[in-house]
Amino acid sequence: MLGAAQTNAQTPHRRPHVLLFDLGGVLVENVGFERLNALLPTPSPIEDLKTRWLASSAVRSFEVGACSSESFAVALLKEWQIALTPNEFIEAFSSWPKGLYPGAAELLSRLRGRYRLGFLQLESHSLGALRQLPWAVEIRLPSHLLGEVKPDPACFERACKNAA
Repeated sequence: MLGAAQTNAQTPHRRPHVLLFDLGGVLVENVGFERLNALLPTPSPIEDLKTRWLASSAVRSFEVGACSSESFAVALLKEWQIALTPNEFIEAFSSWPKGLYPGAAELLSRLRGRYRLGFLQLESHSLGALRQLPWAVEIRLPSHLLGEVKPDPACFERACKNAA
């Protein structure tokens, strides 16, 4: 332990220049999993639903920008056996982000002068939040332009490279 403490004491502390935030579930409240569960023929525990969502080929394709909203909706509805039209699903999907968490704008305001602020986002779920924060948006990193899916490590690595 002493060696580790000595090593840490010798490493200079560097303050970051950029703070990179994920919007959904961090700065923006998202009720998507609860609402998705209500659409399913058989509801699942939320943690199981999250795992299934992240493994979904329709979701992954949409998040990396490989398909349109309409194609995403068609594929997801079939994959998950949801009884909606693609347009009904797209409308429901776009309502899942509720807005900024209380205190999020104030936090960003305090950080803005000391750091560059970046936002990693799913474009269709962040436009409303970004309209509330135009003064805070310095770096926008939509996942469909990064070509990676959150929470895959490659997504955050590519975001960090693009934000530097």
